[in-house]
Amino acid sequence: MLPKNLSKMRKLRKLVIGSDNYIGIKDEDSKLTHMPLGIGELTCLKQLSTFVVSQLSDSAGIQELEKLDHLEGELSIYWLQYVLDPRDAYKANLRSKKNLSCLHLRWPVGGSDVEIECNNSKEVLEALQPQPNIEELRIHGYPV
Repeated sequence: MLPKNLSKMRKLRKLVIGSDNYIGIKDEDSKLTHMPLGIGELTCLKQLSTFVVSQLSDSAGIQELEKLDHLEGELSIYWLQYVLDPRDAYKANLRSKKNLSCLHLRWPVGGSDVEIECNNSKEVLEALQPQPNIEELRIHGYPV
């Protein structure tokens, strides 16, 4: 779990979560369940490896990515089934993240204990349109 006061670290430039692959831990094994409210205020942030969408009311929604225009490199967004309103996905403003080279969009894969709400997945995916120069786009577990 990330500290709740993370949003007070206004000058933070790098937040790497679940990058322990070099010791054999997969991204899917991450125990992170949500992002703290206010993470969108970290406007100096250049690297955010993981963003976890949650259904918890005291956690950050995907729209908190809106002001993080300096993000670069790779970003993985988990648990997209919890984005209930496609307008929130649009507010994440991924098309303005000009320095993102790799984007992973993740819905839960079969066998998960999480109920999947498929009704708006298409609209959410369309709203998460990345910037046109993205080098790698991976979509995992998208409900068909």
